[in-house]
Amino acid sequence: MLTTRLDLYSKQLDDEVIYIDGYLLPRIFKNIVTVALRLGHLDWTEQFLENNKDKIVPEYENREDVYSYSLAQLYFKQQKIDDVLDVLNRTVFNDIYTKMDIRRMYLKVYYEMEYDDMLEDMVNSFRVFLTSHQDVIPAVHIQAHRDFTNIIYNIYRTMEKDTKRITNIENQIDEINVLPERSWLSEKLEALK
Repeated sequence: MLTTRLDLYSKQLDDEVIYIDGYLLPRIFKNIVTVALRLGHLDWTEQFLENNKDKIVPEYENREDVYSYSLAQLYFKQQKIDDVLDVLNRTVFNDIYTKMDIRRMYLKVYYEMEYDDMLEDMVNSFRVFLTSHQDVIPAVHIQAHRDFTNIIYNIYRTMEKDTKRITNIENQIDEINVLPERSWLSEKLEALK
């Protein structure tokens, strides 16, 4: 299904029918990047970003957020962690939803790099962020990101081959309906087996 979706996006991009007055809606831009990265089309994604970085609707005040976060996602998939951190640290993100995405990305980076203290600090910071913004962020998003934060923290605290704890976390992942980065979390958990 994802392959079909990327083929459709590619065709629409080539035929320029996905553009509105020559520009892409931020949501469409992010969706294209997400689909391409999930399929592992890193070169295609890199080319898409290069060709379309200035084609996000100019009226959208957070267009730099969309491009920078998409670039950070690509770098993460390419395992260019220093480049991910460079993009995240030099960009001021304004959109509240992108701020959540950025915090997730930092958690993934800190986990991969085994930056234990930074991961714990980000977990706590993210929890505070979610609580302090629960009046502006829909409850489903708050809960999804709380679940992500709790699961990554539980994975981080799990010892290799602790089969009982690993099974409990696997069950948690399976039971949660809306969970950002589900496949990445499962992959990290699988590595502990």
